[in-house]
Amino acid sequence: MLSKKTIVIMILSLKGGVGKSSVSASLAYFISEILGLQTAIWDLDITSPSIPKILGISGRNIEVTKDAILPVKYSNTLKVLSIDFFLPSSDQPIIFKGVRKASVIQQFLKTVDFGDIDYLILDTPPPTSEELITILDLFERERLNIVFITQPSSIPNNSVIKSIRYLKEKGYP
Repeated sequence: MLSKKTIVIMILSLKGGVGKSSVSASLAYFISEILGLQTAIWDLDITSPSIPKILGISGRNIEVTKDAILPVKYSNTLKVLSIDFFLPSSDQPIIFKGVRKASVIQQFLKTVDFGDIDYLILDTPPPTSEELITILDLFERERLNIVFITQPSSIPNNSVIKSIRYLKEKGYP
């Protein structure tokens, strides 16, 4: 469970390939390694995780105790959680429907022990509406700090505008 003091930053976009994972990894690295704050990054992309590859830690083993899942330590100030650490190889395909993905994410939230962290960076997948709503519902609205990533093009920008409008209507900050 997360401490009440943990600041949660969700990196979001309604399109794939716009740089969400690169921004997520860079932000987590900056907060943990440059600012020296305890940070965790959670790769929420179940079918195509990329954070371990970006950080150069693919193939590491995650520790599972009888009480909790412990994220992989990148450094003394940065922990990483990704489905990639559970796979026999990083090219192992994962084919889940939306409901199954949501179930995995919910189970992780219940069983992962991030420890005492200052920041949790959420690297989200390019979501369907159902997936986005499921992820948003896992966290208290007041705790979420949402950062949209997009490209200078009318199609992804229109998706971001729609998403911001939806989130404002639902009371997200």
